[in-house]
Amino acid sequence: PITIAAENDNYNITLVDGIYEIKKADILGIEFSNSEVVYDGNIHTLEITGALPEKVSVSYFYNDSVFTGMTQQGSYLINAVFTNENPNYNDLANMNAVLTITPKEITVSFTGYEGLIYTGNKQNITISLNGIIDGEVCEYTVIGNEGTNAGTYTCEVSSITNANYTLLGQTSLSWSIAKYQVEKPQEDTAVYTYTGESQTYQLSSSEYY
Repeated sequence: PITIAAENDNYNITLVDGIYEIKKADILGIEFSNSEVVYDGNIHTLEITGALPEKVSVSYFYNDSVFTGMTQQGSYLINAVFTNENPNYNDLANMNAVLTITPKEITVSFTGYEGLIYTGNKQNITISLNGIIDGEVCEYTVIGNEGTNAGTYTCEVSSITNANYTLLGQTSLSWSIAKYQVEKPQEDTAVYTYTGESQTYQLSSSEYY
């Protein structure tokens, strides 16, 4: 109760009963902001910032299901739903924010393409993906990584199967198989005796010579 007393000899004071109202306070300083992270195989969450009063709580939902975090790349609209059981505060409007997990950048390495010489057998170069998280699988589509005949080839990694990764930098390589070098024969020093018939020394040609 509130008690009021007033005394002044110069005035006739009449006290009148009244109502003293304490209005509910607004909850301030609460924010729910978008967040962007790079895929790393871990679970990522999204939470409000600021302190909620006692008996005011928040729950998170994604597509009407309880949100406990996301791992895979993608964009997710998260709903923050507030429950107010404190009679001294006005209800806090629900909030939305987007959690974005972007693909992890990986690179391609090419090895085994130097010094190749025609052998008559199929030869191929090696492709490696760098930056894949241990224990994860990321397959790729490649063309031009093998050849048999002497010549120049173009090897290209055209796509990968794991959406959590994206290719960065060089994804193709020009490589070659050199012609096999045949040793030139020594000058023929044989002495031929006249027979009255044509005599010929012949060396078969080769595209690799």
